Amino acid sequence: MNKLMLMLALFFLAFPALAQLNEQQLKEYEARLAANHNKQEALLKLGIHYHNRGGDGDEKAVEKAVDFAFIVAHADSSNLEKSERVQAYYFYGLTLKQEGRIDEAERMWRNAVNLWPEHPLAARAAEELKK
Repeated sequence: MNKLMLMLALFFLAFPALAQLNEQQLKEYEARLAANHNKQEALLKLGIHYHNRGGDGDEKAVEKAVDFAFIVAHADSSNLEKSERVQAYYFYGLTLKQEGRIDEAERMWRNAVNLWPEHPLAARAAEELKK
């Protein structure tokens, strides 16, 4: 198991609310998104879900994760809680890293650290920046 996958596994054990969506939850969030394309909670949850699937080698999931994370990270985030914005920046950074887009990934991680340095994912973003 590579270091990134180990880190994600430990993270999702510590934060089970962010774990992989089951089929019912997946359909629910996709329906919310279909009803409102700016539903940022659904974008965030689906982005994390597809990021995780992409980590398992699902290329289409990686593409979806990039799309969802891009929208959340660049959209008007006034409807997102501060914690959700940190999550979006962190996971978008990981997704960009998987694609080899290191400069962009580092920019997202700096956004997470600057927004809320004490947040657990901002701390992880800071660790990514040290690599």
